[in-house]
Amino acid sequence: PIAPGFEALVLSPDGKCLSYNEHCRAIPEDLPSACGSGRALAIGALEAGCTTKRAVEIASRRDTGTGGKITVLKIGK
Repeated sequence: PIAPGFEALVLSPDGKCLSYNEHCRAIPEDLPSACGSGRALAIGALEAGCTTKRAVEIASRRDTGTGGKITVLKIGK
């Protein structure tokens, strides 16, 4: 394993998203997606129409492993 609990999302130019776990296994993801302990809460907020920043804010209210400074990066247009 890379590191216990490692997770990463990779978004390709064609719009496909893959998640990688600590064993470097690629898993196709539907969009919107998220990773980390607040994943389900953030995805639910995204599905309900929240912005990415708001989705993380909501997840951090219910998940003690989510929080800190939120940085949003815009990709593409």
